[in-house]
Amino acid sequence: MFLLYFAIGLIFATATVMYLSVRRSHSILATQRDELREEVRRLEQLLTAKSLQEARILVKLEADNKRLEEEKAHLKMQHSILLMRPDRLAGQHLKIYELAAERLTAEMPHFAQAWLRALEHAREFVSQEADGRLPPLILLRNLGGKIRGVLGLRQKTSLIRDLEITTGS
Repeated sequence: MFLLYFAIGLIFATATVMYLSVRRSHSILATQRDELREEVRRLEQLLTAKSLQEARILVKLEADNKRLEEEKAHLKMQHSILLMRPDRLAGQHLKIYELAAERLTAEMPHFAQAWLRALEHAREFVSQEADGRLPPLILLRNLGGKIRGVLGLRQKTSLIRDLEITTGS
């Protein structure tokens, strides 16, 4: 009989130990599950906050980008307007002529003497026009464009050709 009671006690003790271990493992799992849920909730909040911050930054960057594009278009328009001013165009033509003269002087061996003679002739012509000894070229062009006949020149000088190119006549 002792063995029977011992076997029943052993079964009861084993069942109690198994019940307590299962209960403890469930409580441990429940605690871990709660901790994991808390961690997931915290990470979701962090992700939501980061997404909202990135969305705000993206909206701000898009607004800045739009503003900068408008500024760029405005500056391009101002730049093109400034480039089209008559004094700017005249300066560009002058620079073009200076570069062409420098290149011709460098590339042609006898061009320098011809260029200096033409420059001296042009200076003399401009000084005569400024002193009033010659009528202005604009008046001559308006009167019929007979510059060569009035000045007694057989060929157009480079100065007259340049003036005709820049004025478009």
